[in-house]
Amino acid sequence: MFTETVKRIDTLARRRRLYPFALAGWAGLILALSVTPGVAGDLNSGLAAHVWAYFVLALMLVFWLQSAQSTQVCIKAAVYAGLYGFLIECLQYFIPYRAFEAADVAVNTASAALAAIVGYFMIRRQWI
Repeated sequence: MFTETVKRIDTLARRRRLYPFALAGWAGLILALSVTPGVAGDLNSGLAAHVWAYFVLALMLVFWLQSAQSTQVCIKAAVYAGLYGFLIECLQYFIPYRAFEAADVAVNTASAALAAIVGYFMIRRQWI
């Protein structure tokens, strides 16, 4: 029993070291797709793309920032993901074939908040 617990903690610690790299990769992918013209039939734009991208980003932030204060972690994750989406929309204002859209900011923020709520319950139930 004790050795299983130690193995589990060791595995979680190793995984947690990978979170920043996975998070940076996902954020980089969002940035790259946000500044390029439409890809594969506008795969990189639209409601589903925004929901998926920022839901995953916020959930990854929750996993990375996870601690005993799950409420604070989830709020931080939602705020950071929402700000990242806002900054990318501001960047798109200066790109000729892209545009700043307030609706995208709202969708990004709502998706991040939803992911933070899901992450909160995952932490509280000790699923992560």
